[in-house]
Amino acid sequence: AIREIAPRITLQGVDEKLDARGQVVSPGFVDLHVHLREPGGENSETLESGLSAAVAGGFTAVCPMPNTDPVNDSPESTRAMIDKAQRLGLARVFPIAAVSVRSAGEELTDFAGLVVAGAVAFSDDGRPVKTAALMKQALEKAQGLAVPVVDHCEDTNLSAGGVMNESPVSRRLNLKGIPNSAEEVCIARDLDLAEATGTHLHIAHLSTGRGLEMVRAAKRRGVRVTCEVTPHHFTLSDETVAECGTNAKMNPPLRSLSDVEALRTELVHPGRISLWHLISLLSAGPARVVHKPLGRLRVGGEADITLFNPQLEWTYQAAQGRSKSRNSPFDGWKLKGAVTATIVAGKLVYRRPL
Repeated sequence: AIREIAPRITLQGVDEKLDARGQVVSPGFVDLHVHLREPGGENSETLESGLSAAVAGGFTAVCPMPNTDPVNDSPESTRAMIDKAQRLGLARVFPIAAVSVRSAGEELTDFAGLVVAGAVAFSDDGRPVKTAALMKQALEKAQGLAVPVVDHCEDTNLSAGGVMNESPVSRRLNLKGIPNSAEEVCIARDLDLAEATGTHLHIAHLSTGRGLEMVRAAKRRGVRVTCEVTPHHFTLSDETVAECGTNAKMNPPLRSLSDVEALRTELVHPGRISLWHLISLLSAGPARVVHKPLGRLRVGGEADITLFNPQLEWTYQAAQGRSKSRNSPFDGWKLKGAVTATIVAGKLVYRRPL
């Protein structure tokens, strides 16, 4: 735990001292949506590679999605993931468990048992919850346990066969497109169900401007809804597909420039939001979604701390990343701002090489 916060501290019994002059000392970042692929997809990612990448990015806690093989749909698999992460001693892991058995959309998992095992939310991410009836049941179960349902919003009848956003770009490239409505009709369905049940609904990887408008309107009505937008969806458009090919293929797809502008909060250097607001969005905000007392620097609080230099310029090279993933549309980008050290539970788990 954090013992003292002060301009000057008398050092006694300290194992290591970090020089943070010219840097920002921040609460550790929290990522609500990661894919660690273990078990079953270790060729793509493992707990060790994914968590190593997380701490290098300043993330002290992550929430792995359940679409592994087998699916994380049991208390045993949830506990096994937490236990292995604790042995690795990198970032904290708060698993998100499957809504339905095998994420098949037929019957609910053991919500109560999964929460006892350590699950912080429920999702069939990678696919939507198949029917409105099952989604309503899931929301009712989650309401009784005071946990959110994380929603992958996609009408697969509308997205079937699509490989990128449906737009003039897809027509120019002669590729089958996925319309915005594939996401928006599912958002509409589940906002109505969240309103009816009073349950906290978290919309994952929101990608359309109209979808964001729907979330804002629901919040004004008092619906308990939060949402997330990925970095690629507010920095890249479907035009990137023509430049990067399959490195720009994802689900949901990169959308039009108008959607990008609607979603964009931008980062600090273009001046859209303050540095302190950004830190909150990366730490305390996501921690609140899963009801964890993280993302704050306070005496007695968890010593999860990220140090970063907001002026440091560097070039991202996917081949040198700690993750096993190499297909990034950001490969070769020149960036400003870099994490220099990450501390989890008082232990230094990452230091940027000089």
